[in-house]
Amino acid sequence: MGLRTKVAAHAPSLVVGQQDQKEHSHSALSTKAGPPRFTITYCHNCDGGLQEMTAAAECVRQIFPKATILGKRKRSFPILVSVTAHVAPGVDVEIWSGDQRTLFEKYQSKRDESMRIIRENLLEVRRVYGS
Repeated sequence: MGLRTKVAAHAPSLVVGQQDQKEHSHSALSTKAGPPRFTITYCHNCDGGLQEMTAAAECVRQIFPKATILGKRKRSFPILVSVTAHVAPGVDVEIWSGDQRTLFEKYQSKRDESMRIIRENLLEVRRVYGS
């Protein structure tokens, strides 16, 4: 599974790893614009959804310790979490998106697997776009 890159509203989606990676190498992740930026979108459920947002943020911090992370809470169903890297102006890469329950602490094996995938995808973004 490749990472989905969203390039401005008018451009088609790209899958990192299946496109010419040279055209993506000039990203904000490797410029002097500051630390990498990520948005974690999560759903407000009974307890507010913070444990799932925190789990995703923990993965980001493990790979990008100086990253800027914006938590964005929505009130919608189904309850989902998505992690997006902002790699250049108008270019966003979806790191992971999935059922919020797979990050619940009470489902440890699902949580471990989801967090492993998030970390692997973050490593791929670092490889392709720099750190």
